[in-house]
Amino acid sequence: MTESSTLLTGTVTLLAGVGPGLGSHIARETIAAGGDVMMGARTDRSGPALVDEFGPERACFSVLDITDSDSCRSWVDTALDTFGRVDNLVVNAMSSTPSTLIGGDIEHWRTAMDVNLFGALEISRAAVAPLLNSEHPSIVFIGSQIVRRVFPGRGPYAASKAALITAGHALAAELGPLGVRVNTLVPGRMWGEPLQSA
Repeated sequence: MTESSTLLTGTVTLLAGVGPGLGSHIARETIAAGGDVMMGARTDRSGPALVDEFGPERACFSVLDITDSDSCRSWVDTALDTFGRVDNLVVNAMSSTPSTLIGGDIEHWRTAMDVNLFGALEISRAAVAPLLNSEHPSIVFIGSQIVRRVFPGRGPYAASKAALITAGHALAAELGPLGVRVNTLVPGRMWGEPLQSA
C-alpha cells in the first residue's frame, strides 16, 4: 500500500471484481487515499479477508454477479445502506476463457461479452442514480492492452475489452453532461497471481 493521502476522504467507491490481483490493489489504494470501499466479486475468495484487513467501518463485501440486474441493484443498495452514499464505480470484473473461432467454443465469446461488456453496463446502470447525487462522480472501466496486441486464443477477451472501450466512450458522451466522468484504463501486464498462472 502506498503512503496514505486524503484524495478520496469522504467518498465511497464501488469496486466490482475484487480478487487476489489488481482488485485487491485497487481496494488497498482506495483505503490508503482515505476512501471507503464496497467490494464485490463472484466468490468470497478475497473480499472478506480485505474487510478484516481494513475494518468493517471502512469496507464491506458481498457476492456480486454483474451479469444479473437484480444482483447489481442489491449490491448497490447494500453500499447505500452501509455507507449512505456512492461516489465512484470501478469495474474490474472480467471473464477470460481462452478460445478460438475454429475448433473453439463460441460460448466462450458470448460469456466474455456477457461479463466484460454487458456486465459493466449492468453495474453502471445500477449505480448511476446514487452517483448523480455525488459532487464529483466517476466510473472507471478496467480494460486491457490485449486490445492492441491480440494473441492466438485470446479473441473472446480481446474483443470484449475492445467493446468495453467503445462503451466507455458512449457512456462518457451520455453521462458527462450530467457530471459523471467515465474513463477506461488500459493497463499492461502486472505481476501477480493471474500472470504467474498464465
